[in-house]
Amino acid sequence: MGSADFVKNELSADTTSSVHISIDNSYRGNFELKQCYRVGLNTLFEDAPVKRLSIVSGDNAKDKEALETFITSETKMYFKQNPFDKVAYVKSLQSGGEKVLMVGDGLNDAGALMQSDAGVAVRSDMHMFTPKCDAILNANKVVWLPVFYWGMQQSIRLVHIMMLFCPIAIRFGRDARVGAKDILRESWTI
Repeated sequence: MGSADFVKNELSADTTSSVHISIDNSYRGNFELKQCYRVGLNTLFEDAPVKRLSIVSGDNAKDKEALETFITSETKMYFKQNPFDKVAYVKSLQSGGEKVLMVGDGLNDAGALMQSDAGVAVRSDMHMFTPKCDAILNANKVVWLPVFYWGMQQSIRLVHIMMLFCPIAIRFGRDARVGAKDILRESWTI
């Protein structure tokens, strides 16, 4: 059971997501798997707050036309990528000075999730094995990624603002402490 190449079926061009079955070196048939996209996927791609978006998939290109309805013409798509290809792609972006956010949903994404600057594993079942990553996101919340990104950006801005005010707060706190000591000292000297 596996790909057409694995079961040595020369009759089938592996142009769909399918599982082929061979018993005792005799090809018996295949099951074709249909892709079902998440509700709201189009808004995820429209609202993605990134400079460049790439789709790097281990699947074949049969879903390319369907994906093109969600993405812009600048989006690069790579199909039939093995885990090593995905890691190499992330490294190539990083060597060009890019910061890479990798979103992956399978064990075959583990290396790229670890190599990326930020890795988000998408899980439909939180009890499943999760590769090493920076965040784990429930699969039905993946369309909220732009909102989470916006929240992270606002948090970073808040930290920067607080760092600007920190010296002022320290100075004010020091002055208040000295003033309080003088008041206490005067009240005890009666």
